[in-house]
Amino acid sequence: MICPIDQSEMRHIQNGPIAFHHCYSCHGMFFTQDAYMTSLRSGKIRLKYPEQPEVDQAAAATVRDRACPACAGQVMLAKNVGAIEIDACRKCRGV
Repeated sequence: MICPIDQSEMRHIQNGPIAFHHCYSCHGMFFTQDAYMTSLRSGKIRLKYPEQPEVDQAAAATVRDRACPACAGQVMLAKNVGAIEIDACRKCRGV
């Protein structure tokens, strides 16, 4: 899976019952609809990552219309929740 922000390869992460893709370059994450719903039902998510540098805000700000990494080109809808931007795909419902 390719990161829609910086075109890096996203790595598959399995954390208990929750699987997702993570970009080690910009620190973006992509959850399928099933993984997202599983994480909501669990009530808590404990993600463990190796030590990483700060998020590259400049790189993230340069991409306005992000393509869904699972749907090959479907533009995702963006919503800001505090300091976090959440992008959602209308087609596969991934976030």
